[in-house]
Amino acid sequence: MKKNTKGKKDQDSLVYTTHPETMGSLFSGLFEEETSHPDLNLRVRVILEKKHRGGKTATIIKGLETLAEEELNGMAKSLKQTCGVGGSAKDREIILQGDQVEKAIDFLIRQGYKDTKKGGG
Repeated sequence: MKKNTKGKKDQDSLVYTTHPETMGSLFSGLFEEETSHPDLNLRVRVILEKKHRGGKTATIIKGLETLAEEELNGMAKSLKQTCGVGGSAKDREIILQGDQVEKAIDFLIRQGYKDTKKGGG
């Protein structure tokens, strides 16, 4: 006689647990503390600039030189989505179209960059 295996789940699959050792091994390495990131202590400046842009304003974010290129591009993408504008990340700075100084400062502070201020330009 054949066993009915249809509809049976794998015996080794974990459905629910509250055991501390299992929980620790399941979630180890998934969550990193933001304060452990060494780049959060950077001196970041957000500048409103009109030069060399045909009279159009742009928000420049400087001070993120130590970030990796991928991190810088990811942060630029998040900032562009948050502000709802276009922009780019080049020459180790982030450029956003228009006057986005306040939104950019709020975003960076929420990300954990404590020394973020409006800079003169």
